[in-house]
Amino acid sequence: MRHTSHWLLAASTAVLAVLSTPAHAQLAEAWRAEGYAMPESVVYDEAGGAIYVTNINSPDQSSNGQGYVTKANPDGSIATEKFTDGLNAPRGIDMANGRLYVASNGEVLEIDATSGEVLERHAVENGLFNDVLALPDGRVLVTETMSGSIYAIDNGEFSQWLADPALTGANGLLLVDGQVLVASIGDLSGGFENIKPGNIKSVNLETKEITDFGSAEPLGNLDGLSSLPDGAVLVTDNFTGDLIKVSADGTSETVGNAGPGAADQDNVGNVVVVPVIQSNALVAFTIE
Repeated sequence: MRHTSHWLLAASTAVLAVLSTPAHAQLAEAWRAEGYAMPESVVYDEAGGAIYVTNINSPDQSSNGQGYVTKANPDGSIATEKFTDGLNAPRGIDMANGRLYVASNGEVLEIDATSGEVLERHAVENGLFNDVLALPDGRVLVTETMSGSIYAIDNGEFSQWLADPALTGANGLLLVDGQVLVASIGDLSGGFENIKPGNIKSVNLETKEITDFGSAEPLGNLDGLSSLPDGAVLVTDNFTGDLIKVSADGTSETVGNAGPGAADQDNVGNVVVVPVIQSNALVAFTIE
């Protein structure tokens, strides 16, 4: 989810091999909602009946202060376009205890989910913060893509929780059975022009041991993660727009395509809602 302009601009033209098995059962598109400005991440507030959407609104991903969070209805129609504005390329978003946690350039924000007011700012100079995951124990994890690391907000303190070369290009986050899954946008060691596809890693919450989830083989330039009813996970390939179903046994298959720029999704009832940066749209696919 949440990247610099180098790979966003490359996404529409890059010719990349997606190393997954051929598609069998395709997800059906349920609806499409437009009117967004480079939407990157969504989170569903089931109790409030709303989807919160981050809008990067910065073609070069710079800190232009024009990014914002939109409050939308469950069908993707816009309820409050600029629920919180004045942000710098906001990307990942999650929700816990009445607060929205939003990753952006150089900081992670805590926003009141009722008023849209920014309550707290956790800053790290030059940090490219990407996806956000609120844990049941109250901690909030955030990927920092450039350093291949994960930061944590813990009792109000913000610090690096884990850094490891295995987390290169750390992007999407998902909690599955005590393991934090981390989707990689790819190996950035050779620069954006030579980015190599990545896979999904699994981090043990207690020991911080890192292993491969599914296969160790690269899947693509991965972004968002969400869960599927059969226990597998769904990951987006940001460059191609493919939706890839990945099982813990290593099998994978492409089950849909949302278009280049497919980013960080969330489940909303029986659909998964995928924000698509290049299309300025949310696209929902039926998952049941």
